[in-house]
Amino acid sequence: MIIATKTLQFVRVIEGAGGAFPDDPPIATAALGALTAWSAAGRVMRIAVWFAAIDASRARVPGLTATIGGYFFTPGADFGLPDAPEMWHDADTRTGQSLDRPAVFDVSYIQKMGVRLSAVVDASATAVEIRMSVQEMPR
Repeated sequence: MIIATKTLQFVRVIEGAGGAFPDDPPIATAALGALTAWSAAGRVMRIAVWFAAIDASRARVPGLTATIGGYFFTPGADFGLPDAPEMWHDADTRTGQSLDRPAVFDVSYIQKMGVRLSAVVDASATAVEIRMSVQEMPR
């Protein structure tokens, strides 16, 4: 698992073609667990999730938007269900957010978290990758 620190930590790449990207799995499905997640290194803080849309020449493509859904993983034991699998909860969903600026989420110490992207819009139709990194931010 990735630990978010004050230094940007690479998370994952979402591959697309000609500005079209697949949606990540919905929060209500077990497939969500296959996405890369991270935890905070400090106490209660903010986590910034940074995005970089990249074209075939490896240049940054500005102007993309997407629905960004943050979610938290919680062990079943935290709900008195020691044999239950992890459960996930919607942290915040932002529709039509620019990928040119980070999505910021409040998290507590050692809270496992992830972000799913859907409805990506690339008006230039040139992006072939969306790269995601995370970073701690002071409150």
